[in-house]
Parts: sequence; structure tokens; C-alpha cells
Amino acid sequence: MNRDADPAGLEDFRTRYQKGETNAENIAYCFVFSPEFTDKKLSAEAYIDVLYSAMFDRSADFGGKSTWMTLMACGMSRYEVFCGFTGSQEFIDLVNSFNIS
Repeated sequence: MNRDADPAGLEDFRTRYQKGETNAENIAYCFVFSPEFTDKKLSAEAYIDVLYSAMFDRSADFGGKSTWMTLMACGMSRYEVFCGFTGSQEFIDLVNSFNIS
């Protein structure tokens, strides 16, 4: 979001996670499909760049970005791309590195 977390929102996510009411994928979904984020109206390329940064903690590699751009140009939805990222081993490994499920 390019801003600091609001304390109430951060505490809500933390509490729901600690109670087992949510997980990393659901929290990421809340951000990526929030009105605040979707109102940015990012291009497909910018959307993919954000997912690489947020979900993989790195910049997009040429081959991977090209593949996602082609899939989106052929009709793959942003939600389907999101699921591709959150379902990947790279996302799972990053989440696990922070001891998050």
C-alpha cells in the first residue's frame, strides 16, 4: 500500500491470525483485493510487479513476468494470477521462513 499499517487494522489481522481464523493467503487476499489497492487501477505489468515484490520478496524475473503477462493478455484474471502466486512453492517457502502458515 506504500504506507504504514494503521494500528487497528494491524492488530485485527494479528489477532485473527493468532486465533487461527485466517492465514497468510487470506491476509494477502484482503490487501490485494481491497478497495484501497484496486482503486490504484494498476496496469497488468504493475500488478505483476507488486505480486512479485509482496509474495516473493524479489523483483520479477524476465521469464516469469513474461509468462504472467501472456496469461493475462489471454484472459487470465487478476484473481487467478494471485492464486498462482499464493499457491506457489516460492510463496509457501517465504511464508514459512517467517513462521507463518
